Amino acid sequence: MYILPNFQNEYGGGLSITFPTFNYANASANGLGAEWQAFNGTPVVESAADESWGPKLNGTNVLHWDSFVPESENYLKAYPFSANPDNYKNIFDTGVTLSNSVSINGGNEKNVFRLSYTNVNQKGVVPNSELKKNIISFKGSTKLHDKVEIFTNFNYIKQETMGRSQFGYTGDGINVVGAMRVWTQRQVDTDALRKYWYSPTLGQQVGWNFTSLSSGNLEMNYSNNPFWVLNNIYAMDTKDRVYGNVGFKIDIIEGLSFTGTARTDYYTLGINQRVGSGGITTSGYSETTSSAFENNFEGILSYNKHLTEDISLSAVAGGNIRYSQYNSAYIGTVDGLIIDNFFHVSNSASPVSANTSFSERQTNSLFVSASVGYKDMLYLDLSGRNDWSSTLPVDANSYFYPSVSGSFVFSELLPDQNILSFGKIRAGLARVGNDTWAYRLYNAYVPTSFETITTFTVSDVRNNPRLKNETTSEFEVGLETAFLNGRASLDITYFDRKAFDQIIGLDISSTSGFSTAVINAGEIENKGWELAVSGTPVKTNSFNWNISANFSTYESKLNSLYGDLTQYEISDGGSGWVTAEVGGEYGTLWVNNTYKLDENGNKLVDNSGYFIRAGAPKAMGSIMPDFNGGVMNTFNFKGITFSALVDFQKGGLVYSIANRWATASGQTEMTVGLNDKGIDKRLALADGGGMLSVGVRTDGQPNATYITARNYYRQLRNLPEEFVYDASYIKLRELKLGYNLPTSIAQKVKMQGITISVVARNVALLHSNADGFDPEQVNSISQAAQGYEGGSLPSTRSIGFNVNLKF
Repeated sequence: MYILPNFQNEYGGGLSITFPTFNYANASANGLGAEWQAFNGTPVVESAADESWGPKLNGTNVLHWDSFVPESENYLKAYPFSANPDNYKNIFDTGVTLSNSVSINGGNEKNVFRLSYTNVNQKGVVPNSELKKNIISFKGSTKLHDKVEIFTNFNYIKQETMGRSQFGYTGDGINVVGAMRVWTQRQVDTDALRKYWYSPTLGQQVGWNFTSLSSGNLEMNYSNNPFWVLNNIYAMDTKDRVYGNVGFKIDIIEGLSFTGTARTDYYTLGINQRVGSGGITTSGYSETTSSAFENNFEGILSYNKHLTEDISLSAVAGGNIRYSQYNSAYIGTVDGLIIDNFFHVSNSASPVSANTSFSERQTNSLFVSASVGYKDMLYLDLSGRNDWSSTLPVDANSYFYPSVSGSFVFSELLPDQNILSFGKIRAGLARVGNDTWAYRLYNAYVPTSFETITTFTVSDVRNNPRLKNETTSEFEVGLETAFLNGRASLDITYFDRKAFDQIIGLDISSTSGFSTAVINAGEIENKGWELAVSGTPVKTNSFNWNISANFSTYESKLNSLYGDLTQYEISDGGSGWVTAEVGGEYGTLWVNNTYKLDENGNKLVDNSGYFIRAGAPKAMGSIMPDFNGGVMNTFNFKGITFSALVDFQKGGLVYSIANRWATASGQTEMTVGLNDKGIDKRLALADGGGMLSVGVRTDGQPNATYITARNYYRQLRNLPEEFVYDASYIKLRELKLGYNLPTSIAQKVKMQGITISVVARNVALLHSNADGFDPEQVNSISQAAQGYEGGSLPSTRSIGFNVNLKF
């Protein structure tokens, strides 16, 4: 893990800076024996609190959770109350991936083939997670006749995975990463949690979150032991996938050929999900099986020929039939397991839950394209395609989309010279159509259940029998140049893309009987610049230095929506959400509450010393970056290659739900240190501690009332704007070092070539304004979570070694 949260390590678990003490009378009532009498009055950790507002981590001897676990080396022992700075980091293991592959290829004038096998074994960074994958690939072709060729490409993948853990901000006791980042205690020893997650003597799960150490109540309170979760709540899945094609090509006459291809992509997936008995999470077991395939049958007539010495023609006409199908079946226990840890659906405490689903869709297409060239200098490209989709209404299931583009290689007109080696301008216009997924036209009754009675109801989504296809249009213009006989190049592109009649689910009033309506709505415009430059500053017989860089800007705008609606919600994190505003930028981040300000911009504070909230949502800005790019340097010297890639992003916002709650629970660095009086903010108000909410009263006077540090930072959980960050970053993305051994050495061991390389990915975060998380990782997850992070798996740094042997 290479980007970790910034935790405080001055104060430990609890809600008070004083320790509770062990009460033997209460503990004996909870079953603890006479051996515990000697500890009466001994300080104990306030284990029930899943926060770190407790006593100072100063080494005071206290009874910890594992002092009560008979299997622990600390059983019946008090030991120092000290920080464990790496207790979050130590949850994770060092991930290891082993990948081995071998390939054989050969052929002659008529036959060519390549057969390969790849084996991948991956141990994840999360304990008890692993992936095993085997891949077999075959590619070959043979000529039956001078004008007839058949070909095939076959791939089979067998994948088995265990331990796909749940991440994100949840409160169900399953999310290990989120729980240990937000709701835990800074003194907790992760190694002890890993070693003692179950006590055979006690016959139960054990961990830091016992209900009460002072009274000997060893029931788990809010949180499971993370290693109990990883060993008792996990999924196993097996996936078999086959994809490939078979086809033929016939050369009819010179320049004219026909190619027929049949393609398939088929998989089956089985998932077993288990939740063990003995945790705060209801036990259970479920099985999900699914299968899907997509078949494509395509015929293409191609013509390539110079019509005259100056004019060339390349043309294609063809058709495609695409058919896809999806099936799934689910069955799972309800209300827990009758027999602990017997994972079978027959072990359900209540009647099992079961459902199946099926969908199919087909698209038929005809297409044509042509490219005309003149003197290898002027080119005109035309294309057209028409699709007929089964997912659209019968009377509106046909949609046509054309394109036209041209290019001019103006360097062909220039006299021979050493400055401009190549120059081309290009421009194009295109439209692309798109349908939707199956069964969005008509509403139908779906089965549900009430206790043991099966009933039928209508979905809360209002389907639309008048849907039409989505359409995207794009204009692009660009310049490509090369200089100094290819030693330098420049490529500039401007694009303007508009998507309209998008098929979306729009929230509607529940009084209609539905919550969402499927409609065609809106126009989104995306435009920007893309720039790529490269060069070779140094080039000698033994040394080369190549440098390349790219830069792009991107602006997204919602031009229209639907009727008089002006806002569309993209994602929702509860206290923060992302919208698109008509006439505004796509991706505006909102928070549900903000500081209330006076007319001079000062924060208002009430008479008790707390910030006054505005009580209204506030737009914080856009989650979209202003620009991004990267720079790659590559050096070659006598068989040695070294490269370094740096990339960057400027702008964009991200809201951290995890930091918001981790601050409220006293975990983050900002909750410790000195206050404005130079005194430890965690001390009592009477000792000069506490925090001042800097602002003014409603009468205009500066606030002078201090509140405890815990109350101060807990109030911020209701002011999410405090946890909105700039998502800019600079990263050293990759370092790579490789060496091609001299051919003479390879031949001595009967090989054609030997290459040894080492690659490091995500080497360093050189700059970031985000506090303890990777701003880039937030932007890589699904649209439903755009703009915020809630305790996702930390980013990882990887180092790989590769040996390539050619026989």
